[in-house]
Amino acid sequence: MRAMLFGLVLGTLLSGCGKDGYEISGPKTVATGVPFTIRVGDACPQPHTKGLSSLCFDDSVTAIDSATVAPPFQIDRQEIVGINAEFDLRAATEGSAELKLAMQGSLGRHIDFTYAISAHDIDEVSVRPRCDGPSTEPLLVFAGQPLLFDFELRGDGLTLFAGDHFPFASSIGKPTLFMPNVGQLETPTTPQTITLTSSITPGPRLSVATIDITRPDSVVLERDLYSPDRPIPIGGSMHYTPKLRIGGEPPCVGPWSFAATYTIDTPTTCHFQDSGSPYFLSHNFGGVTAIAAAVGTCGLHISVTGTPLIGRAEFSVIAAQ
Repeated sequence: MRAMLFGLVLGTLLSGCGKDGYEISGPKTVATGVPFTIRVGDACPQPHTKGLSSLCFDDSVTAIDSATVAPPFQIDRQEIVGINAEFDLRAATEGSAELKLAMQGSLGRHIDFTYAISAHDIDEVSVRPRCDGPSTEPLLVFAGQPLLFDFELRGDGLTLFAGDHFPFASSIGKPTLFMPNVGQLETPTTPQTITLTSSITPGPRLSVATIDITRPDSVVLERDLYSPDRPIPIGGSMHYTPKLRIGGEPPCVGPWSFAATYTIDTPTTCHFQDSGSPYFLSHNFGGVTAIAAAVGTCGLHISVTGTPLIGRAEFSVIAAQ
């Protein structure tokens, strides 16, 4: 999987200012020693969008004759097919240069195009955890659940394209690259403390505390996105998702599932959907749907298995419209 292109700049060479397009794309600021790719070729016609640099020629590009780049960059691989090309480059040390393309035009003219690139040593790492709740450290993560975190590598104050470079380690387990600029930290199945570190800068980047089902102090039933906060007509439904809380806030990463029982407290007014028992349900995955059966108030509650936690919810039922 190709890494996400940071500092992506598109230089669009429009043939006839709006006819067949031609484009060059790739990272502009890269980490020293990291391979990266620049692509050149046909592009669909596109408007002069803000953020795109455009040049217009009287004739269209018909061929790429050559590509050169000065140190500290080098071209590791190049593949040129007609007017389409792909170049793999890297820089052994810090520095700036231009990738120079010599091209032919349909009117017989010689066309030159340059693409400025620079390489920088990584001197700064920033990490941002993807939390459902507060990101106060130590981050509370349910044991066995992965923690995703966004990261950014910088050099000389610039955000750098770093490809698959992933300079992280942890005191327990091994963090991995989940997708471009997103890491994943697997957690143990028992409560422990984990520290995420980076080889770029000293000191911890993140502190994580894994917790089990005994740590939350409350559970709530939240209406889902499509369940309205208003009375439900007979025959309508209300869907609830259980959420665990610690001090009124969700943990950074909650469990994908947990064992619980659900009970309808008003069996004359509502019942569960598609349940063997219309008023009692036990499972270890999230969410229940209550069906309105008669005018009044539908009440239900959840009990989290292995804990004293109980959460209640209710909604009004009105006559069908």
